[in-house]
Amino acid sequence: MIPAVDDKPVDADAGSQPSANDEQANQSAPRRTIIFAAKLAISLTLLVVIFQGLSWETLAEPLSRLPMSVLLIATLLMAIQVVAACWRWRQVMIAVGDEPPRLSDLLRSYLIGLFVSQGLPSTMGGDALRIVHGHGWGQSWQSSSVSVLLERVIAVLVLGALLVAASAVEFLDLSTGVAVLVGSLSLAAATGLLYVLSFAGHALKGWKGASWVEIVDESLHLCRRAAHDGRLLAIGTISSVVSHGTVFTAAFVIFQGLGVDLTMWQVSLGLAVVMLATMLPITIGGWGLRENMMAGTFGLFGAPLSESVIVSLSLGVMIVIISLPGVVIWFRDSARGS
Repeated sequence: MIPAVDDKPVDADAGSQPSANDEQANQSAPRRTIIFAAKLAISLTLLVVIFQGLSWETLAEPLSRLPMSVLLIATLLMAIQVVAACWRWRQVMIAVGDEPPRLSDLLRSYLIGLFVSQGLPSTMGGDALRIVHGHGWGQSWQSSSVSVLLERVIAVLVLGALLVAASAVEFLDLSTGVAVLVGSLSLAAATGLLYVLSFAGHALKGWKGASWVEIVDESLHLCRRAAHDGRLLAIGTISSVVSHGTVFTAAFVIFQGLGVDLTMWQVSLGLAVVMLATMLPITIGGWGLRENMMAGTFGLFGAPLSESVIVSLSLGVMIVIISLPGVVIWFRDSARGS
């Protein structure tokens, strides 16, 4: 729909003057290009570094004994991760007081964002696209941003708890039950600490000229409101365990298919470290950094370099494959919009 135009007279010179938004966009474009170029250079450099110690023969031999059924099972597990993440995102929306869209719409948005983050060398992240979609569903920009951010925070907190539990088993030789208890206590402690820190916005209100303080404080208020939702805490924890657990299991299945004898706790520990490291926004979709981290981390457990790199590349390619429906949806929606 074409927006209405008011009847106010327009200055003849106004149309030729660039707006503040245009100037800001022109200034930020080179910056985005430089950031993208730097990330691409880091990814390519890290890939070159890891492949210097490999040859096609050392990769082809393990791949030849990897059953296709193993890759299919791993891909299915990675797809389950996406559904669990959307389930978590939906519950966060409810907790901050918004009416969530259908799960199918959330899944569509998540797949598009996943494709942008992993499948394309884009300067706009998938989370930013999800925020835009949330606003299109009727959320305010603030609540949409908080929903996406809080969904990520919950996932990171649970990932940290799983890392603690796996470390307790691997390094302290604790039983599985005790390790799960230790991980749960660490999750509760981290959540409580963040809840206390969320009151920091009140202390900043006295700052003069800091208009952003109100925005921060209101956003933290939405986070505290969500923290009081017991259903969110339960579903957020369960969905995060499922989403991370499916990735751990997918990697474990591939390692087993390659004949690498690692325990599930070792795979969970190593992959949790890798996943936390690849959250750093210094590469394109984690490429290069993930392969080097996988090689170094699982090398400590005795996994050969070639097998570790194969598992890393397999997980990366599976993410791209799973996000391919996002390509179709994106271009279809673009065609309709045009």
